[in-house]
Amino acid sequence: MNDIFLQIRSNFNQFSSAEKKIVEWLLKSTSDTLPSNITDLAEKSGCSISTIVRFSKKMGCSGYAELKLLLARESREEKISIDLEEDDSVYSIFEKLCSQQFVCLERTKKILKAENLAMAVKKISLSKRTLVIGLGSSAAVAIEAANKLMRAGCNAVAYSDTHMQAIAVGQLNENDTVIGISHSGRSKDIVECLKLARQNGVCTVAITSKDRSPLAKEADILLLTDTEDSSKNISGLNSHLSRILMIDALCYKLLFKNSQSKRDVERIWEEELKSKRTAE
Repeated sequence: MNDIFLQIRSNFNQFSSAEKKIVEWLLKSTSDTLPSNITDLAEKSGCSISTIVRFSKKMGCSGYAELKLLLARESREEKISIDLEEDDSVYSIFEKLCSQQFVCLERTKKILKAENLAMAVKKISLSKRTLVIGLGSSAAVAIEAANKLMRAGCNAVAYSDTHMQAIAVGQLNENDTVIGISHSGRSKDIVECLKLARQNGVCTVAITSKDRSPLAKEADILLLTDTEDSSKNISGLNSHLSRILMIDALCYKLLFKNSQSKRDVERIWEEELKSKRTAE
């Protein structure tokens, strides 16, 4: 894995406008065309030497000389582009998707607030019912989330039909929690459901990539995943894994919250699922 190039990509949104100019030059360079020294890079990128030094330190290097060595080494090994091309082989596409997921997860780690995750665990653990809703690709995440919450000992259910979502939300009260999932945060039916739930005193949790979206505004607890535009990706594929892993974290914490209940749940899982397996 080309660590330095992927680190640069994963931190792209954190860079200043001047630093992004440096990134643009470095990403299109090869080991043979990398600016030979810091003065050369300053002239080509239009940035000051001090900006390049600051950028290099952000990447964990003492200066541009060390950064250049890492970049050159990885360029010789074969710099990985994470942009999919029509003539890519299937395996090449797989490699690039893996790299994209790495970048996506790193960005999610930077924007996801630990206190919001902890608050979500607390609210769900105290809830009598947890409803998870989503549409399209988010519906698949909602169904998996409900499945895992049930395995963690929670009373959870998921709906992907808009009519059932509205009916289910209307039956919730202040003892319950609803989790709305939407990458864009603009799915009208999901937004309306959280709005209704909030009016009825239900705790609302939003899992989205847009912190200023209509869905985020209706959330008591906001869980942000990767904010990168996914218009060129199939059904927000890049954000899918970050949402799943975040839900996994919630469910593991719910399991570990009480060691006794964890043992009980694991025993129940084994007993219930044993009858579903064929004999060896």
